Amino acid sequence: DPFTLLHSLVAFKTLSNGKSCVDADAARKFPSGISYYLDSYMNCWTQLYRIPLYEFGWDVLTQVLRSDALSEIKYKSKTDNMADLYCKATKSNMIPLFNFFNIEVSPSIAKPCKEQKEAKGIANYIKVANCIMEKDIMECVKMPEFPEYKGICRFTGVCNKNPDQGNKKTNMENVVDHW
Repeated sequence: DPFTLLHSLVAFKTLSNGKSCVDADAARKFPSGISYYLDSYMNCWTQLYRIPLYEFGWDVLTQVLRSDALSEIKYKSKTDNMADLYCKATKSNMIPLFNFFNIEVSPSIAKPCKEQKEAKGIANYIKVANCIMEKDIMECVKMPEFPEYKGICRFTGVCNKNPDQGNKKTNMENVVDHW
């Protein structure tokens, strides 16, 4: 479901407070009750592994896992390893996806990856997610990249205890219902 994916992207970026997926990958690292669902299985790493599958298919995951098992390359970090493997398997620039999750990829890995073609579907999801975070969603629905939908639910009113805002009283005006 494209809206589940968009919700995960927007929620991570909004609620991680700029922390990378490396440092914000577990439920205990977020306040309880927030609108970003996390558990031992569902977290930012799940999205990093899944999002490329939506665009490139399951064969890419097979290539990534096979390459990782056979590789003798020494990487500076696990995220460099993952970025390099996905860039090579998809033959696409996957760096914007890693950057969206606040992951810095070493220049030696990022440079050749950035020279590859854009991952169009991933770029579109990131573009829409950024729009949702920055603008009224009703502006975003006009974008050609916005997924097909039947209706958008928005809240206006007072939330007496908003878990996404530290359980503070929050005035909402046309806030999109991500759920």
